[in-house]
Amino acid sequence: MDRPAKRQKTVEDDSDSQESESGVEDVSENNADISQDLYMETVNRSQLDFDQEQVCCVTLSNMNVYSCLVCGKYYAGRSKSTPAFFHSLEDEHHVFINLSTRKVYVLPDGYENANKALDDIKYAVAPTFTKRQVADLDRTATISYDVARQPYRPGFVGMNTVAGHHHAGVILHALSHVRPLRNHLLLEHPPTKSEIVQGFGLLVRKLWSDRLLKSHISPHEFLRKVSASQHGGTINPLQSFATHLLNYLHRHLRPSPRSQESIISAWFQGRLTVESQTIAESSKDRRTRFEASASIARKHSPFLFLALDLPATPLFQDDVSGTVVPQVTVTELLGKYNGSEVQELPGSRRRFVLHALPRVLVLHLARDRKSDFRTERNKTVVSFPLTGLDLTSLVTPDDGTEPGPLVYDLLVNVTHEVTLNNAGDENHIYRVQVRDKATDKWMQMEGLLVQEIKRDMLNVGAPAVMQIWERRGS
Repeated sequence: MDRPAKRQKTVEDDSDSQESESGVEDVSENNADISQDLYMETVNRSQLDFDQEQVCCVTLSNMNVYSCLVCGKYYAGRSKSTPAFFHSLEDEHHVFINLSTRKVYVLPDGYENANKALDDIKYAVAPTFTKRQVADLDRTATISYDVARQPYRPGFVGMNTVAGHHHAGVILHALSHVRPLRNHLLLEHPPTKSEIVQGFGLLVRKLWSDRLLKSHISPHEFLRKVSASQHGGTINPLQSFATHLLNYLHRHLRPSPRSQESIISAWFQGRLTVESQTIAESSKDRRTRFEASASIARKHSPFLFLALDLPATPLFQDDVSGTVVPQVTVTELLGKYNGSEVQELPGSRRRFVLHALPRVLVLHLARDRKSDFRTERNKTVVSFPLTGLDLTSLVTPDDGTEPGPLVYDLLVNVTHEVTLNNAGDENHIYRVQVRDKATDKWMQMEGLLVQEIKRDMLNVGAPAVMQIWERRGS
C-alpha cells in the first residue's frame, strides 16, 4: 500500500521534552483517516508484555521508552537517530506506544495514531477504574478473557514467581484484597514520587483489571525496586517483606510529611503496652534466689502485626506413630495478649496489654527459628474458625471503658510448605488462600496456578504462617 502524501512539518511530542523531533514528518489532515489504519494489521497483542522493566533493549535507558506493538521490545525515543527510529527502518515495525503517555505513533513517519482499535492496549499499559466499577468488585463475579481467550477472574489471576522472592507474590495478592487499601489504590493516584508506591498501585490495578492481554501478571519490575530498598538476610522473609512494604506504604501515603496518619495506620494499626519486670539473681543463706524488681517498665507501642508464639516441639516421640505434632487453636495463641498471661524470659518477665485492635488484623505465626547454623521449623497444627473470631475480651481500652464487639472474619490465609528435591535442596512453596466476597468461595493462588479450595481444607493443608482478619462492621 502506498503511503499517503505528507507535508513537511516537525511534530513535537509534549512527553518527550528532552527529545528533538526535527525532520520527522506528519501525515496531512486530508489523509488522516487512512493514516489511522496503516500498519494496524501488524500489531501483535500476543507479543506484548508491559510488566517487564521499562528500559531500552539497546541503550538500557529508561527515558522516553516506547514499546514496539509488533514484536513487544522496548526502544528509546522516536526521532531520527534513536533506537526506535532505526528499529522501524531495519525491521519494518512501524507502530509504537509511549509507555508514559500511552500515545501511539507510527515510525519512521512520526505521526500520532489515535485509532480506537488500540484502546485495549493503552488500557493494558495502565488500567483505570471508576467508582462504580470499584463498588462492584466484591458484588459481581466477573469472568474475563485474555487475547488467547483464556478465562480468568479479575483479582484472582496467576502471578509469575520471581527467583529469590517466592514469598513476595502471596503478600502482594493478600494486600490487594484488603478492600480499603485496594480501593484507594484503584481510584487514587498518590502524588508521591516514590516508584515503589506507584509500582504497587499499578500492580494492584492490573490484578483487578478485566482487560488483561494475558491471564497472569508479573511482579518482576516492582520487586526489583523493592529489593533495592529492603535489607536481606532475615530468617522470616515473608514477615520481613510484608512489614517493610506496609511501613513503606505508610510513610509515603501520608497526606503530608508532618502527618502521622495514612490509610495504612487507619486500617492496619493497633495499640498495646508491653509491661516488663527484671528478675535479679541474688544469693542468701548459700541459696540462689530470683527476686523480681519492684518497678515495672511500661512501653506503649503501635503495631501492624501481632506475632503468635507456637508451643515448642516435644522432645519425646509418640510410641505409636513415632512423631508428635502439637495442636493449638488461634484463640489460645492470642491469649498471649490478654493482659494477664506472663512470659518468663531469661532475666525478666513480661506481658502484653492490648488497648486497641485494628479494623484489619494481621497475624504472623513464627514457625522458623535459627539454631546451630540451621533452621528449625515448628510444625504445630493451628486450627482457626473462618468466621466469628471474637476478640472482645482481649482488649483493655485506655479510658477504662468496655470495648465494643470485636468480631473478625478471615479474609486471607497464607501457607508455607518446604519440600526437598533429589539433590537435597529445599523447595519453598507459598500459597495464598483468599475469600472471594462476590461468591463466598475460597480461591487459592500458587504462582500461575489459580483454583478454588474447599473451606474445610483450609485447616488441614500446609501450615499457616500469616493471616489477615477483617473486623465486622468496618
